[in-house]
Amino acid sequence: VDRKNVVQKLKTEVTRCENRAVLTIDNRAFIDLPDNENTINFLKELRNRLDETLALELAPYDIAVHGTSGDQSLIIKGKVVINEKELLEDMPSIAEIRERIIKTLYNARRDNPLVDYYE
Repeated sequence: VDRKNVVQKLKTEVTRCENRAVLTIDNRAFIDLPDNENTINFLKELRNRLDETLALELAPYDIAVHGTSGDQSLIIKGKVVINEKELLEDMPSIAEIRERIIKTLYNARRDNPLVDYYE
């Protein structure tokens, strides 16, 4: 069961603001990088991957970092979302991205008690 669309949560968007390219989830900055076409394209691809994998029903253990330093991957529901080799300059680490996703899920659930499964 995937309820994020029903409750209008985990909505992703890529925007440009003051020479910055920003990937937001639920109108909160998730990744903020210097603006250029390469960055915009990368963030749009990452947004698509997150849209395919993020769900309010995810538990923290469904979001994992696998691999060795220099070749780590973020895996959600068994799908590779991003590999360390894909990271652009100024991006957070794979582990930090995982923590941000967990925080984003917590915030989305907190905002709607009907989907707060793990608190």
